[in-house]
Amino acid sequence: MGNTFDGNVTAKDSGFLTTKEDKKNHGFGVDIIKETIKKYDGEIDIVYENNYFFNTVILHNK
Repeated sequence: MGNTFDGNVTAKDSGFLTTKEDKKNHGFGVDIIKETIKKYDGEIDIVYENNYFFNTVILHNK
C-alpha cells in the first residue's frame, strides 16, 4: 500500500517538495527516512506511479 498524491512530483536536490499548503509542518518525511537509512547503512527504493507514492526500506542490523 502507498500514499496517494495529486500526481505531480517536484524533485529538489535528492528529495521532493511537498504540495501541501502548510509547508511549515509538511515535507520532512522522506528526508527523515533517508537520515535513518544512512545511520543504519540501509537502502531505500522510491517509486511513484498512478498517483501513488511507495517507499521500500531495508535496514541492516548492526
